[in-house]
Amino acid sequence: MQTEKNNIISAIKSVLNENLVNAKNEFYEKLNEKLALAMESKFEEYAPTIFEKMDPVGQEDEDIDNDGDTDSSDKYLKNRRDAIGDAIEGEDNEAESENESKEKEEDESENESGEEDSEDEKEKKD
Repeated sequence: MQTEKNNIISAIKSVLNENLVNAKNEFYEKLNEKLALAMESKFEEYAPTIFEKMDPVGQEDEDIDNDGDTDSSDKYLKNRRDAIGDAIEGEDNEAESENESKEKEEDESENESGEEDSEDEKEKKD
C-alpha cells in the first residue's frame, strides 16, 4: 500500500515539475499492473465455463446456442445457418456453371480457329 502511495506521489510530482513523459509512463505502468490483475482474476473465473459449454466436433446437439435448452433462438440459428449454407452453395454452383460455359466457349473458338487454319493450309498447298 505504501509503494502505491509513493508511486502516486511520484507521478504527481512529475506532473507538477512538468515532466509529463515520466508521469505518463508511471501512470501507464500502474494502470497496466491493475489491468493485468483484474484480467487474471476474471479469466480464472470465466475460462472454464466457456469451454465446458461447447459441443465436441461431430457431436453437436439441437441446443445450437449452448444455453442449456432448445428453444426458438436455436430454431432461428439453425434456419439462418441453413440459409447461409444454401446461399454459399448457390454461389458455388453459379461460379461452376460460369466456368463451364467459358470453357465451352473457349473450346468452340479453338475448334473454329483450328478449322480455319486447316482450310488455309489446304489453300496454300494447292
